[in-house]
Amino acid sequence: NIEACMINPGFVKPTMLMEEGKKLTEKMWKDCEDKLKSSIAKDEYGPLFDHFLKYSALQPGTHVVEVSKAAEHALLAKVPRTSYKVGIDSKLAPIVGMMPTGVRELIARHGIYGVLSPAGNS
Repeated sequence: NIEACMINPGFVKPTMLMEEGKKLTEKMWKDCEDKLKSSIAKDEYGPLFDHFLKYSALQPGTHVVEVSKAAEHALLAKVPRTSYKVGIDSKLAPIVGMMPTGVRELIARHGIYGVLSPAGNS
């Protein structure tokens, strides 16, 4: 028998992913500029990307210990659950996913880049 389960943590903190992601982003911008012989990609998308990084840094996130607890349960339980949603953002995602597309886009637009964003308006 092969059994599988999904651990869905949402934002996880503290991790080194943000710092590594920033390094990869700088490499991506450099590669784009080398290939395009222009900074047009960074000029056009850089401000949105920078805002998203700021937004991500301000999210409370789920501590990595909570994700570890879910993984431990999944590995050791006699009957593990098929899905582990760890953190409030992960638990709310399916509810948001059932909303009409326009409502989801409105939430994303105003929650990440708009008036509801902890990172401010962009």
